[in-house]
Amino acid sequence: MSTRALGGLVAVSVVEGLTLVGYAVFDAVQAVRLGATGPAEVSNPTAIVLEIALFAIFGGAMIAVAFAWRRPARWVRGPFVLAQLLALVVGLPLAAGGG
Repeated sequence: MSTRALGGLVAVSVVEGLTLVGYAVFDAVQAVRLGATGPAEVSNPTAIVLEIALFAIFGGAMIAVAFAWRRPARWVRGPFVLAQLLALVVGLPLAAGGG
């Protein structure tokens, strides 16, 4: 694989990882500032902590994938493709939804 292609994969992984970690931090700050807002099924302390932990873990994993792309390990392809598929499955309905 070319150096340019690897650089692109590293960039995508870093951007996704930092975005996920940043959203986890944003969620934590909002939870502290505003408390639990919204329906009780998804706005209880357990759900909020779980959401923050999942976003932080997935973000950290994508940053780890970015470091793994720097020295192209074969194992890194699977987690990277899985993350892109998850983003596609979640992102398309969100983008297609009106409002």
